[in-house]
Amino acid sequence: MVMPTKKPNETILPYLQQAGFGEVIKLGNYKIDVGLITAMVERWRPETHTFHLPIGLNVSGFPVSGSNFVNVKDVCQEYLGVIPPEGATKVMTLQVMVENMEPEKVILYPQLFWGCVAMMHTDFVHVYRQVLELFSQVIDRLSFHDRTTENVLLSSMPRDELDPNDLGELQRTESKSGYEPLQEGNLPVFEGVQPLVLKGLMSNVSHSVSIDVLSRITVHSCDSIFGDAETRLLMHIIGLLPWLCLQLSKDLVIGLVSPLQHQYQKACSVAANITVWCRAKSLDELATV
Repeated sequence: MVMPTKKPNETILPYLQQAGFGEVIKLGNYKIDVGLITAMVERWRPETHTFHLPIGLNVSGFPVSGSNFVNVKDVCQEYLGVIPPEGATKVMTLQVMVENMEPEKVILYPQLFWGCVAMMHTDFVHVYRQVLELFSQVIDRLSFHDRTTENVLLSSMPRDELDPNDLGELQRTESKSGYEPLQEGNLPVFEGVQPLVLKGLMSNVSHSVSIDVLSRITVHSCDSIFGDAETRLLMHIIGLLPWLCLQLSKDLVIGLVSPLQHQYQKACSVAANITVWCRAKSLDELATV
């Protein structure tokens, strides 16, 4: 809101012009929107020198203005060079976007990470599996050994991690396909990513993808994101132990490249990461096992 104001004294006008503030005197008195300024300050993230806005845009150059109603296919075509297939769900569309996004740019869009976390609360196992596959792609492009990644994700964590209304709409949409409910009950309180991934071990539909995601988050850092620092290691070992025992007990043909060999190498890598995690917790005997 602009209000009329008196011009400065004529004697100081030349000095204002000389100092570069000549145009300022043409302005009126603006009503300061304290709430807007406060909101923008809260959304500024010094780690990335950008504003992290709920709409998913990082303001680091020209201001964002105009309508935010866009055609997703047109945006994918313009910026990624690909178009999601006809009939693609929201999850499938996001998968196409992530697959064609430069890996180092994924951290600039932490909303992808938190969007996956929110959608993991779905009760429909086929939707849940799709979300886990998307989440696996997202975290594969992030480095959780870098403290910056944790800071960016924490600073962009939604105040209300899950909106029950949005989840209800997602479930109503996906249930039209007759998907099998994973489990029933009230929406759980967010306690970290790990519990949301562990629940996938209870279904044959999502078991393999859950194992894959657990393998990727076998790191001793980022407890504030992945789960309770006191119990996360124990729950991780319990969740992965049957798979580890199965893979590491198989007799392999040396030099033969096969899916079986790949799983064995993956299990060795996960076991090594658990060892590092145990030593970081001063659990040397468990690390030896």
